[in-house]
Amino acid sequence: MLQAMEQFPDHRTLQTNACDMIWKLCLQDGHFHSVILAKNGLPLILTAMKNHIGCGRLQYASCGALRRLLACAASGGAVQTPRANESGQLNAANLVMSALDNHKDQGTVLVACAAALRQLAKQGEDVKVAMIKAGCVTKCFVAMGTHQQNQDLLVAMVQFIVELFTDRPPALGRAIISEIAIQERSNEIGMGSIEGLLMDGEHRALFDDKELKDLDKIVDKAKTMISLKEDDDDDNADADVSWIHQKV
Repeated sequence: MLQAMEQFPDHRTLQTNACDMIWKLCLQDGHFHSVILAKNGLPLILTAMKNHIGCGRLQYASCGALRRLLACAASGGAVQTPRANESGQLNAANLVMSALDNHKDQGTVLVACAAALRQLAKQGEDVKVAMIKAGCVTKCFVAMGTHQQNQDLLVAMVQFIVELFTDRPPALGRAIISEIAIQERSNEIGMGSIEGLLMDGEHRALFDDKELKDLDKIVDKAKTMISLKEDDDDDNADADVSWIHQKV
């Protein structure tokens, strides 16, 4: 299967089915991940994502394969961080975020992207920083605003944001909070998405105690920043917002 992926990189259906199979193999037996990684499976998945960025079905399958492959590797100990391939051309997080941009109207694809980004965020602080710089928080809020009735999408996006906030250095935490506050101020993307989710007991049960603590902290700090901005009526108000954007 991996040989076929390498031999026919432009065959969209083959690449889609192969990513599906990788996903299913890792679901059935976590030991498959070591074989797939050893045989160059990760760069092949990323190459498929890059070559067929406009295919929602392939992006859904490749995000699922990527997430499961990383999850299996993490549980097995040695994690191969997929920041780039040997030539440095393929960046996993950037490819997933490109899928977010290219399939804004496909909720199922966006859920798969959020789950993949969440797993990628576990790879380390530098990956989180790269995601923040690439505007991942803004993309999440745009998706939540566009699909406000899709509960699976809201949960997936919030879980990713919480993972960004988990075990983060102070500077990164402030950047995330600042960006969330900026997004919550925008009427275009649906204000209060995170807080609305918190009010639902069924969805709160999907988070563990530590995640809930971080989630409450995110909401409280974002609220504080929003209220401070609303109380600021002097001539420096616009400059304050500009400063936050620069810090982010």
